[in-house]
Amino acid sequence: MKLWGLATGIAIFAIFLILPTPDGLSPAGWRVAALLALMITWWLSEAVPLAATAFLPLILLPLLGVGTADKVAASYASPLLGLVFGGGLIAVAAGKAGLHRKLARFAIRIGGGGPRRLMLALMIATGVLAMWMATSIATIFMLEIGLVVIAAAIGVAPADTIEDPQARRFAKAMIIGIAYAAAFGGFSTLTGSPVNAAAVGLIARQTGVQIGFAQWLTFGLPIAAVGIVLAWAILAGGVFRFRIELPSRTALTAALEPGPEPATAQARVMAVAGATILTLVATPFLRPLLPTLSDAAVALVGALILFILPSGEAKGERLLSWEDTRSAPWGVLVIIGGALALSTALAGSGLAVWLAGPLHGLSGAPPWLALLGLVAGVTLLTEVVNNFAAMAIAVPAASAVAVALGVDPIPFAVAVTIAASGGFIVPGPPWLTLAVAAPPVAFRDLVRSGIWFLIVTPALVTAACLLVAGATH
Repeated sequence: MKLWGLATGIAIFAIFLILPTPDGLSPAGWRVAALLALMITWWLSEAVPLAATAFLPLILLPLLGVGTADKVAASYASPLLGLVFGGGLIAVAAGKAGLHRKLARFAIRIGGGGPRRLMLALMIATGVLAMWMATSIATIFMLEIGLVVIAAAIGVAPADTIEDPQARRFAKAMIIGIAYAAAFGGFSTLTGSPVNAAAVGLIARQTGVQIGFAQWLTFGLPIAAVGIVLAWAILAGGVFRFRIELPSRTALTAALEPGPEPATAQARVMAVAGATILTLVATPFLRPLLPTLSDAAVALVGALILFILPSGEAKGERLLSWEDTRSAPWGVLVIIGGALALSTALAGSGLAVWLAGPLHGLSGAPPWLALLGLVAGVTLLTEVVNNFAAMAIAVPAASAVAVALGVDPIPFAVAVTIAASGGFIVPGPPWLTLAVAAPPVAFRDLVRSGIWFLIVTPALVTAACLLVAGATH
């Protein structure tokens, strides 16, 4: 335990509570700001485990008079956690059957030849997968493959035992790169990010224009393609620049072939995983027939089937047993729950709206500068506010600014929605939480890399949306 981080967080929390509430903000909002500062300090210093810090909203929000214990606890049982947990169990079954080693060998055949090429191949695969399914599930699957590749490449497993500094940098770059690639892939389609799908309805109410799948793709695909390459260049060539020699492609592949594999179990897990993914992709189209169908239910049904189906390898053995779930992402669930509880308090106390207040002052700027300011502001807001809450705040603000400037509000609304779907530093978005929970990544590594994306992403999103809007008019 790092006592300096523990003491600093408590001191900052106390100072916030002692200082007077800023103008325009409610006392409840200021108390939530104190909690936010405490959590970020403890996350940054790793004074206590990340998952333990995530319990603070459940403990402190009722004591601070911001929500009842029942309402705060509801965030720790969000359907999003069911989606992540179900996907995690499917990934556990895939690992048990050795399916990740098979997929990792395929990745090496495609992207082998060097550590950076291999990393880029895995990031591109993650981005493509995240276009068509929940980014959290794509991250879970690809992180498992990435960890297997890292272990084979440097000959050390688990990753938290890596001692060589260059190898640690390679592992960090690979893990964070996969998470960021999932985020960028999710930006590009209405199926990749539920925030995008929810925003379409809000944009229609604000502007009267219904955006379709293909139209969204014209905005999102260039951002995803360029964003993944930029993320790869920043991480592999800058923040975590590494010098590491990989074994030959043949040696890497051999390291991932420990012996005879359970072909029947692999085929059955792949079938369940494939059916789950296809159903997740089709969920928006199935909702007219099954309006209560949720992504969480789909993922959990897929996991439940794995507990029922025999493996086909040994008598009485199932594809997944409860003993296997020891490696399930339990800590990740708590971190996401804490982030959701904090975000709900930010929105309910008025702190989120207060933080977004300066966005309305952009209506007198040139259109390109106004859009850049909006996207940059929302990108920062998303670091402390739930993606859905950030989108709900940003879309009306962007539409109002566009109308005041006399320009088409659609590029503005799409741009701020994509910005609201992000999150590059503070754990909360599932892909980011999964990355920071994977050794040897620490929260400070997200800070080191995320700062660059807070600068690069607004410029990329703004330029892409303006260029696409100009090309279609």
